[in-house]
Amino acid sequence: MVGLGGAIGAMLRYGFILIFPPVEGAFPLTIFAENMVGSFLLGLLVSLAGKRWKPSWPAQSFFGTGLLGSFTTFSNFSMELVALIDGGQSVAALVYVMLSIIAGLASAFAGLAAGSRLGGPS
Repeated sequence: MVGLGGAIGAMLRYGFILIFPPVEGAFPLTIFAENMVGSFLLGLLVSLAGKRWKPSWPAQSFFGTGLLGSFTTFSNFSMELVALIDGGQSVAALVYVMLSIIAGLASAFAGLAAGSRLGGPS
């Protein structure tokens, strides 16, 4: 289930990059946005899994580890960060790291909150 979800998540990530192609040398908005969407969706999934939906282990593995795990990847984040540093854009690299951490956490919390509202009382 992880492999199947991972294959689908990777194709979705690739599609996201095709729809919103990164601009070489620019701030990596595509990868940043992709990671924020994934963080929100994982927060939503975790929240709903605790409320309305009681997913089986295979379903959790498919959606969480597989699909969302491969949709948002630390390797993409790392490569974009290295590209900024190699391109002499130290300030942009620092902003990218800080913004990714802060906005990623905020996105995950927003997903948790949305799932809590959608899920109703436990």
